[in-house]
Order: sequence, then C-alpha cells, then structure tokens
Amino acid sequence: MKTWMKRTAYIGFILFLTGLITTAFQGRFTELSAGLCIAGLAAGSMLFVRRLSRNAGLYANVMLYSLFFVLTLFTIFVIVQRHPVVFDATKAKLYSISPLTRNFLGRLSQPVHITAFVTEAEKASVSDLLREYHRHSRQVTFDVFNPYREVTRAQRFGPTVVPGDAFVEALTTQSETLGRVVKVNKLNEEEMTNAIVQLLRNETITLYFLSNHGEMSLERNTASAMISGRRVTLDELDVLKQQLERNYIRVQPLNLAQRGRVPADASAIVCIAPQTDITSSEREAISSYLDDGGRAIFMLNPELQTVGGGSRMPLRNMAQMLEQYGVLLPPEMIVRENTRQRGGSGAATFNIPVALLRHPVTDVESGVPLIFTQARPVLSSRNPDPSIRVEPILTTAESAWLLSVDDVARAVLRGQKLSMPNDPKEQGIQQLGVAVTKRSAGQPDDKATRIVVVGSGDFIASSVIDQTSWMMFQRAVNWLSNAGDLVAIPATKIERTPMVLSPGQRQFLFLMLVIVAPALVGFLGLGYSLARRELQ
Repeated sequence: MKTWMKRTAYIGFILFLTGLITTAFQGRFTELSAGLCIAGLAAGSMLFVRRLSRNAGLYANVMLYSLFFVLTLFTIFVIVQRHPVVFDATKAKLYSISPLTRNFLGRLSQPVHITAFVTEAEKASVSDLLREYHRHSRQVTFDVFNPYREVTRAQRFGPTVVPGDAFVEALTTQSETLGRVVKVNKLNEEEMTNAIVQLLRNETITLYFLSNHGEMSLERNTASAMISGRRVTLDELDVLKQQLERNYIRVQPLNLAQRGRVPADASAIVCIAPQTDITSSEREAISSYLDDGGRAIFMLNPELQTVGGGSRMPLRNMAQMLEQYGVLLPPEMIVRENTRQRGGSGAATFNIPVALLRHPVTDVESGVPLIFTQARPVLSSRNPDPSIRVEPILTTAESAWLLSVDDVARAVLRGQKLSMPNDPKEQGIQQLGVAVTKRSAGQPDDKATRIVVVGSGDFIASSVIDQTSWMMFQRAVNWLSNAGDLVAIPATKIERTPMVLSPGQRQFLFLMLVIVAPALVGFLGLGYSLARRELQ
C-alpha cells in the first residue's frame, strides 16, 4: 500500500477520535465535532481502497450481510419501542404503579380518558406515568398537552387551566362520548387512581366528625393555642383531613347539640378520642341515624385522668348506645409487661403492639407495625341481637393485662410505679376493635347498619399517624361506604436521588451507544478481516 494512503488513514483515525472527545466535553454533537468525525471516517476509508479493488465481490457480500444485520437490529428496535417491556430496577419502584392500582385497573370495565396539562419539561415524566395506566388497562387512554400552546384544548375544561391540572373523563362504552369529569389536583399515582374511582362512583363520600366533646380538632390550632396561652400540641386531625380530601372525600365537623340530627348526606359519622360523654339527646340522634342504616366510626381512648388535669369523663351514654349493637366498653385499660425496662419484670407499659385480624377494615398492605400508646378493651356482647354480627378486627399482638382505669389513674397521679398483676389468669390476648353489622330480615347488605369501634384514638393524630394507621382508617371508610375500590397508595420512599440527564447528555449517550459504538465494532471487524486476508 502506498505510504500516503496509510498516513491519510492514520490522520483520519486521529480526526475521528478528536471529534468524539470534543462531543464528550460539550455533551452533544456540534458542527465542528460532527465534521471531524465524518472527515475522520472518510480519511480512514483510504485504508481499504486498494483491497476493495481486488476483492470487490467478497466485500459486496460482506456489506450486504452487514446491511441485513443492521436492518434486523432496527426492526427489533422499532418493535420494542412500540411494544416496550418495562422493568423498574429501582429498589423503591419509583417508576412503577403499585399492585393496588394494577389490580384496580385490571377490573376496570368502563372507558376512561385522562387529559393532562403540563409544561414541556414535565411532558416526559407525566407521559411515562399515564403510559403505565394504559399498559395495565386498555380502557385508559390519555393525552398530554401544554396549556399555553394548546389553548383551545385547555379552554374546553375552563378558562383557568394551568400546568399541573389534569382531568379524568368517563366515556360511555357504546359511543365513548363524555359522561363525567373529575379534576386531578396533583399528577401522582394516588391522586390519579382515586380520581378514576371517584369518577365511576355514583355518589360523593361525606364524613361528619363529631365535635364539642373534646374530640381532636380537624384543623391545626397552633395559633389559637398560643394566643390563649394553652400548650401547643399536635393532637389534631389536620393530616388525616388532608389525606381524606386528596382522596375526594368531603370532611365536615358536626355539632349535634346545635344541629339536633345527623345530616342526610352523611356517608358516616366519626368520633375520635372524645374527652366528655355525649348527651342523652345526642345519643338518641346517633341511635336514630344508625337504626336507619347509618354508618359510624368510634375511636375511643381509655377514660384516664392524667397529670395536669386533662381528665376524660366516663362515656356512659356512649357505652350504653354501643351496647345496643353488641359492643361492650368496660372501664379498663390494657397494659403489658415491659421486659426491657431496668429493674426486671413486673414493670408495666402502655405501648401496645396491635395484631390485625382478617377483615376488609384491616386489609392493609404495609410493613409498619401498628402501636397503640393507650388502649382500652372493646369486647363483643355474649348474647347480641340475632340481627347483629360483631366481628373482632384488632387484638393485642402479645399477652397483656386488663387493669381498672381507677387503679391506673391513682398510680399515675401519685407518681407511683405501676406493677403487673400476679394472677396469670388475668393475662391473655385482649380485644381492641370490632366491626358491627346490623341487618334486618330482607334488608340488602348495602343498606345495613355498619359500625367500627376501636379502643384507641391517639394513633390517628397528626403527630403519630403513619402509613398503617392511615390505610386502616381508609379501609374502614371503604367498608362503611361500600367504596371497596377506593385506593390508599403507600407513599414511595425515595432512598437515593435519581440521576436526571439533560437533553444533550441523552443525545450524546444515544449516538455513542447506538451509532458510534456499533460503527467502531463494524470497522474493527472489517479491518481485522482485511488484515487476515492480506497475510494469506
């Protein structure tokens, strides 16, 4: 081979490497770097000119085989791109929808269309999320628009559509015309799934929280507490309220002493940690509501007087009302032996690990254990009315004792150490919660009275609420309101910050891995083949 051809080929190789290095530093191909790469490839081809003239037929066959191989790879690429097989390799499954959503979508029978309005920067991530919905159910279709560019499409949903808004539309199965629309306030899995549930549900769930008995407040009362000189606490339900409203559940306070009756639109009434008893007139109003097929949640703390005067009065009217539905509330408190405390056995603790029995209310998928800091027994009546079914749903996870509330209060107020009873007969698994169903003969199940009673209310306060307690409350609402499809998505725990590539970096990686690397392999293979033939 002539010397100038070899030198030209070497110069071409250097130009090609220079172009790649320049591209790597800039993060993308520029006119200069692309020109260097093309010039380098053109100059490097001089290495093969002389050999091509002697074996033109053989090299033509090699080129045809290479072309066939590249076209095969391109065909596979197009098939995979249109029918992708998704695998989420992140530990926390950041880019996958939860099993709860997948199960719900698998049972979806009505067409649903999602229209999301986002900025250009958010289009890719939102499209990936909605594509997961479509992948698990062909009933779900979607469009993603920029509201500032697609003004006409945005105005279809109102004059104030901004990036971040999404609308879920129910379509009729026959003509796929618009039926109903629900607005999604946040573009995440929980909001999107429950928007679909709310869309397909015939009625809105409305919960009325009883007030005026020292129950936990629905609003954060930090400012009012500071103004009035009271101690600022987080014994309120602000976090619970926000979670319920995110799931399209209306939350309203209810003062029965003023209103006199439960509103007709109530899906259920909720009473959490009252410190004083209901009145006789309130008891009659609640009983009348429940007897007419009403639903209720009662989460009741022990009637324990604490240091500082924060006493809880005996809930006699409440206990008598619940006894009519087969539920007993003895004036006792559950304690267990603290074997970790110094001083050996005999020390008592009020922290009670809870076991969740099999029931729709406790069908919770969470690895976080449920702990009650104070708990009272909730027992089933031995001889309930035949129309009443009382099902245990919560018990202590280990053996515990029942102590009189008076004995516990006396020891706490005097600052004495609370000792465990010596009689082993008083030890055992204690019942902490029940689900009650009262159905008259011939009455359909969706019209039956349903009640959930739990022997603690503090575990749902904003200061301690966790994934397990929230999901159990959500399941209780589902069971009471016959909204079995409503989904409580566990929050994704992000353990590490994901790497986000810029458009230029993505382009560079694509060109390097899809074009440059295969081209180098091809040229090296061709060069090796030519060298071997030359030696022969």
